Amino acid sequence: MNIFELKNLSKKFGKRTIFNNVNLSVSNPSHIHVLIGKSGQGKTTLLNILLGLDTDFSGDYYLLNQNSKNISKKEWNRSRTHDIQIVFQDYKLLENFTVYENIFYSGDYTEENINNILIEMDIIDLSGNLVKNLSGGQKQRVAIARAVIGNPRILLLDEPTGNLDGMTSAKVMQYIQKLRSKGILVFLVTHDPSVIQMADVLYEIKDGKITEIKNENSTININSNESVISKEPLQNYSSKKHSLSYAIKNLTRTKKKIGFLAIPIIMILCSFVLSFTAYQASSVESFDKFFSGIGERTVVLNTQELNQSTVSEIQEKNISSQFDGMRIGFSEEDLQEVKKIEQVEDAILITGDVETNYDKDKNIFDESITEEDFPNELKKYTGYFNDIQEINFSFTALQVPMSYIPNYNVKNLNVIKGSFPKDLSNQILIPDVFALTLIQDSNFSKLINREITLDVESFEKRKKKVNYVIAGVYATDYEQTLTTDYRIYTSYFNQSDQEGYLKDESYEYFTNVLSENEQTQKFNEEITKDYPSFKKAVGTGSNEMIVVAKSKDQLPTLHKKLQQQFPSYHLVSQYDIKNGELSNIYSSLMKRLVIGSAIIALIIGVLVAFLNKGHINDRNRELAILYSMGYSKKNIFSIISFETLLLFSGYLFISYVAALLINEFYLSTTPYFLLFKNLLSLNILISIVFLMILILVISIIWGVWGIKQKSLKKHLNSSS
Repeated sequence: MNIFELKNLSKKFGKRTIFNNVNLSVSNPSHIHVLIGKSGQGKTTLLNILLGLDTDFSGDYYLLNQNSKNISKKEWNRSRTHDIQIVFQDYKLLENFTVYENIFYSGDYTEENINNILIEMDIIDLSGNLVKNLSGGQKQRVAIARAVIGNPRILLLDEPTGNLDGMTSAKVMQYIQKLRSKGILVFLVTHDPSVIQMADVLYEIKDGKITEIKNENSTININSNESVISKEPLQNYSSKKHSLSYAIKNLTRTKKKIGFLAIPIIMILCSFVLSFTAYQASSVESFDKFFSGIGERTVVLNTQELNQSTVSEIQEKNISSQFDGMRIGFSEEDLQEVKKIEQVEDAILITGDVETNYDKDKNIFDESITEEDFPNELKKYTGYFNDIQEINFSFTALQVPMSYIPNYNVKNLNVIKGSFPKDLSNQILIPDVFALTLIQDSNFSKLINREITLDVESFEKRKKKVNYVIAGVYATDYEQTLTTDYRIYTSYFNQSDQEGYLKDESYEYFTNVLSENEQTQKFNEEITKDYPSFKKAVGTGSNEMIVVAKSKDQLPTLHKKLQQQFPSYHLVSQYDIKNGELSNIYSSLMKRLVIGSAIIALIIGVLVAFLNKGHINDRNRELAILYSMGYSKKNIFSIISFETLLLFSGYLFISYVAALLINEFYLSTTPYFLLFKNLLSLNILISIVFLMILILVISIIWGVWGIKQKSLKKHLNSSS
């Protein structure tokens, strides 16, 4: 049986003919076959064809009686592992790996297999040495050991003594001669006269032809006991490749180079983490903050918040009005009708768009402290980036009764000690910043139920002292950044300005505004036609209604019934976010967030991939070596994927820590601190991990895209 055979094989590079109808049959595994010829005649090209790296030829090449044209890439990878091996002129070893590792990663070999071949090649003492520290002769023996450990049928050698001195060359050729007794067909190309003399079969390549010029008919006993190479084939051998192990080992061996590459990537990823967090906050933070203060059983109506269908309708009719044509404020009758709805637990009217600066007795408090009087705790958070020289404290009343706050807390007040003030009481809820000015430490418990005297001013500008009881302390996140104004919340009282609405000047104002044109005047006729109509439209003077359902499950039904009762108003609730008008707004915001984030991730991914691509390009020689050892493109893809995944995990961790440190020591002291306060939130973490996976995929795909057989073959042919 022919081991390999060429039939009418022709090969050209452009117009230049390399092979012209070459015929060659090689069948005797007990012979050393030597090919000689001048440089440029095609010796290396022939080796590439025999190894399956060059398939661009006419004619036929049979390997073990199988036409190479019918051998798939997968089968070629297996053949380069099992059947045919090559020892390159420049060895093509993995320079950053040890002798042992170079053989271990060439296939699925046991420690015993590897040690045996190292002993037989007389290099067992070099097992733990890095290849880059070996001499030429030692590297040649490692390359031969790697090639023959799997007992291939064919061993190709390209100028095996070309880089060696005479003594070392002789020793290497002794090993090669002994391979004949193992049944391995040796086919080598050389210029070395001493090697030519050892040829059993000698060929010459010249003018596109290969001619046999010598053939020793002697046959060497394949079972000779003189061989230093193990004759026993490896049992249950597979083509398994150690992709993950290789990736980890390679990262540890190239950590210095990776460290330099990591610096710009970490900077880019850190910028990505911060920019995404800020983008997410600026996109939906205010929306989420408002709705987090509306309970799961709460519906909010406002006479000045019309739904989209009503707005579109009045705009089409050239009507200019912020009202529904019937109400300026809700009436007591409106409230009672709502309370009759089966699903309603309670309802209340408030003036939603007004914040008072006085308490229930209309006392105004406005006090400032200057920087020199700041408590020590606050002074820690002032400086160059947070130049606060004065802090002002003033009153504002709670908008809803204390019992409603669990269902309606749109200010998102977080009471850290005590409770909210009781309705119509002299209790107050103070910010932690004000609490620090009172006791100079953060043990706020001692302030609860404590009576303090404040200098206030009445509506008549009369100054007086009034005693208040501290009901609770709320958090302001002053550690993130200080601001110049903080509110002290007084107890709830009815803030309706019905009297102000019903003054003559108010009636005249609304009549003029709501009669801008004929269409507007007709639309608002029920409000402006006379004073009694205006008074009815004003109602209680409260423009906002807070409705609480008996249970969360009844909210959808309540929402629909309220919409029927007030068809022109936009009803705000958690149900509305998922199913109403706000769902479209929220979906649009989220869509913009996702698209914007994906664009950011894509840009970052391209930048990182560009940097990583350069690193992979630098490794093409190494990848080409793996390819020649039987590693498939899938195996190489796995190695790059594992390495990139491990690197990116480390990059992301370091980048996140860097982002947290930047936020802690710089961003938190700037006016933009709110954009980064959610850096550690689960939502941000999940989103960033997801986007990092996108960046990772882009980097891997781009990195692997250029790894093509033609490119790998080029690196195998180059010497370095």
